[in-house]
Amino acid sequence: MNDKSQIVKSLLLIVVLHLRAVLLSFKMALASWTESANMFCDETEKLIRDDCNISCFPRSIQIAPVPNVERFVFENLTGTKMQMMKGTTTLAFIYKGKTAADRGGIMFAVDSRASSGKYISSSTVMKVIPLSGRILSTLAGGAADCQFWLRVISKICKLYELRYKCEISVAAATKTLQNIILEYLGYGLSMVSAIFVLLSRIIEKKGMIVGGFNHDGPALYFLDSEGTRKKSHLFSCGSGSLNAYGILDTFYKPSMTDDEAKDLARRAIMHATYRDIGSGGQCSVFHLQPGGYKLESQTDVSDMYHSFMEEMKRPFYDPSRA
Repeated sequence: MNDKSQIVKSLLLIVVLHLRAVLLSFKMALASWTESANMFCDETEKLIRDDCNISCFPRSIQIAPVPNVERFVFENLTGTKMQMMKGTTTLAFIYKGKTAADRGGIMFAVDSRASSGKYISSSTVMKVIPLSGRILSTLAGGAADCQFWLRVISKICKLYELRYKCEISVAAATKTLQNIILEYLGYGLSMVSAIFVLLSRIIEKKGMIVGGFNHDGPALYFLDSEGTRKKSHLFSCGSGSLNAYGILDTFYKPSMTDDEAKDLARRAIMHATYRDIGSGGQCSVFHLQPGGYKLESQTDVSDMYHSFMEEMKRPFYDPSRA
């Protein structure tokens, strides 16, 4: 019996030692494979994986425990703090070059005033944010919300370009932004394109303009805070958009020279800032083409008004003569 037990113990010891050797060999092979993979993996892919581990959508935002936060705030509070009136004017339109020397493309024009009710908080806000090398977006509404979410979309566009080695389409970028708006619908996102006063109640229409170039040509989209997504050749957003549309609808032509398109954009912003108290500051004009975008001009709207009035040979309004 003693001999048999000794044989069994010896066999068990051999099996255990063999399993240990196999496990050690497996660990060494796995470590070698991991080191090799880390050595020869694409650094860009690693950056993308690390970045994707950080959530783009901050779910940790503390909100009121109600189904519709925006309606709750509007119905239960006075509105003086949460319903701060904002104003701006932004526009963009697609046009074709009239001559061989004209480049055509998409012309963007924005003002630079940031207002908080009746108080002008800034006159130097840049309201055009590049989402990629060939996609631009205008912002209208709360600067914090617009700048934050447009930069999130810019990040997503860059990650798409790094992963797939090609630029994202305008349709895909706007669809991603629409999905974010729908995900946060009712949370009170401040992406306002126009503010109207009707029967002593503030009615807000929310949205932004996104334009860029695809492989098949230019594309221009409008998105609002209700999740609407529209495609057209001409859009204007903000409290001064009604005045801008008056100029654009009158003088816009599908085929124009670059100078005519630039002048039309500047005139529309000038008239909007002159009639709308929420718009002002500087007029910035961007020209977007297949090769990228360029800041064409940046002019004070007051100087633009005086220049246009001199061209039209019209007298300036003098309150002392009224």
